Parts: sequence; structure tokens; C-alpha cells
Amino acid sequence: MKKILCASLLLAFYGAMPARAQSIGPATLNAAGNSAVVAGNMYEWSVGEMTLVNTAAGSNVVVTQGLLQPVEDQGLSIKNRDWFKQHFRLYPNPASQVINLGSTLQQGGKLTLRVTDIVGREMQRKEYELPAGSFETAVDITSLLNGNYLLEMLFVNSKSHYNMVYKFQKQD
Repeated sequence: MKKILCASLLLAFYGAMPARAQSIGPATLNAAGNSAVVAGNMYEWSVGEMTLVNTAAGSNVVVTQGLLQPVEDQGLSIKNRDWFKQHFRLYPNPASQVINLGSTLQQGGKLTLRVTDIVGREMQRKEYELPAGSFETAVDITSLLNGNYLLEMLFVNSKSHYNMVYKFQKQD
């Protein structure tokens, strides 16, 4: 009986060793990254991920350990960049008081502008109903501190939607 009790206590003790009430382990953050289409293939990369990456595939899903996961029809595309280059212009960069935004559109729509700091905190948000033709406005940035910011633009009309992110610098 003593042997069974002693063995049970020993197993319980060694079985509880790996269990922890709280665990603080290393965390992995994506410091930077991007994606590009090269010869018809989409390549994505990031800086700051773990070095060991494991991929498991099923019949209709691919899961990759780490931060990069495939997402359908989101984010920037070459089509979005070209469309914004043709229809919108932002100037000056760097800026101290305002960023001027001009557009020339064949069909009007709704434009949402969102200014975020470099870590993603929303600093400003404005919405405009843009008419077909020319449109000019100024985005006031005097309340922002000197630094780098992102201007996220989403344009939606009855036919499609486009999104784009511009980096700008505020300096006095």
C-alpha cells in the first residue's frame, strides 16, 4: 500500500511540474513587411517573424505558422495603385499645415479619408461625396505632432471600390 501511495504521489508531483498557472513566453511581432507580384506570382514577406515556419494544407485551406496568412481580395493591388495615380494627387509631402487632395473622376462616389499614426491609432477621419469631374480639398494636419503618418483612402461608387494608403510626413 505504501508503494502504491508513494508511486501515486511521485507521478502526481512529476505530472504537475510542466503545468503553470501563468506562462510568459516570447512573442513574435511583425515589424515590417510587404507583398509584390512578380511574374504573375504573389510574394509576401515580413521582418520580425520566427525563423521556423511550418505549413499544413488541407483540401481547401492552407495554414502557415506565423503572421502571414492568405487573404482573398483584400489589401492593395496593382490595380488600386494605378487607379489612384490616375485619379488622385496628394501634395506636398512632407507637409506642415495641410495636405492638398485633388481628384478628377469620371463617376462620383464616396471618399473616406483616415489619418493614422504609425502604430495605427486613428487621428482624423473625414468623408466626402465626390462629384464627377474635378474636386479639391485640404486636409488640416496642424493638430498632429511632427512624425510619420498614414493617409488611408477608400473610394466607393456604384461600380466598384478602391483603397490606397499613402505615407506622409508632418514637419514644422
